[in-house]
Amino acid sequence: NTYHSLFLFASFEAMASQLGAEARGGRSTRRPIILALIACCAVSLSSLRLCCNALGFVAPSARQTLGPSPARSQQGRRSGGIVARQAGERMAYIAVVDVQVKEGQEDAFLQASLANARKSKNEPTNQRFDVLQSRDDPNRFALVEIYRNPSGPTGHKETEHYATWRDTVADMMAAPRSASQWDTIFPGKASSFQPDTLMHERPQASNMDVTHVYVSVKPGTEQAFIKATVANAKSSVMEPGNLRFDVLKNVDDPTQFLLVEVYRTAGDALDHKETDHYKLWRNMVAGMMAKDRVGKKYVAHYPNIPASWKKSEMAM
Repeated sequence: NTYHSLFLFASFEAMASQLGAEARGGRSTRRPIILALIACCAVSLSSLRLCCNALGFVAPSARQTLGPSPARSQQGRRSGGIVARQAGERMAYIAVVDVQVKEGQEDAFLQASLANARKSKNEPTNQRFDVLQSRDDPNRFALVEIYRNPSGPTGHKETEHYATWRDTVADMMAAPRSASQWDTIFPGKASSFQPDTLMHERPQASNMDVTHVYVSVKPGTEQAFIKATVANAKSSVMEPGNLRFDVLKNVDDPTQFLLVEVYRTAGDALDHKETDHYKLWRNMVAGMMAKDRVGKKYVAHYPNIPASWKKSEMAM
């Protein structure tokens, strides 16, 4: 980046001198100047992409470069808002890590996890790193880690900040941590989890309503459930108080789903239950349930501002 910047500044300085010489001598040097401008623009674009990536904000074109391979782009196709993919192919690498800490260790665990999340968010292929605390049991936390490709989770485990977090919280565990693996159905691509903002927290957190709904469906009803749930999600993200409505599918068990519902307030979440699209969805999927749905309510510690949850343009 430093060499690119120096070259950029030197090139512009040379062009300025050249223009001055042209003005004094009445000579035309337009062609060299145009070529120099083209070179500078190319270097500038490269530097801009690298700098943005270092800050955790990647432009769409750069995101595609760092993301799935071109083969995936050629193989994938959209049908009714759902991305069709080949067997074994994932659009996102999502882990939900469930943690139970010893009583009295809640704040220490939270501070260590926030430090880890802030640095993890700047990893090249990371899209989200949410730190959530149960509203019903403050000793329980959920860490939601989302990456664009399989190298992301592997690389994360090799970072210094992860090693520091792991060693710091080791003695705080009341039980071994457990992680479940998920892929995204809606939104249809990993980049749609990336916040639109560079700022993800502030001292006074917003009291958002975050709910994880775990769903088990009867074998053979998976596709019907997906179709009904994606339709509901598309309508739900249009609600004034909605920030996210993600539909995830378990990687190891195709009958298991996770709905991530985030609203600005608890009142907005209650209003969702009164909408026509929710009532339609509830009735459509009632006979598909293998057991009762389980909803878990969380406090969002990171990100803790609505702008870092709301995506201005969800992938349909």
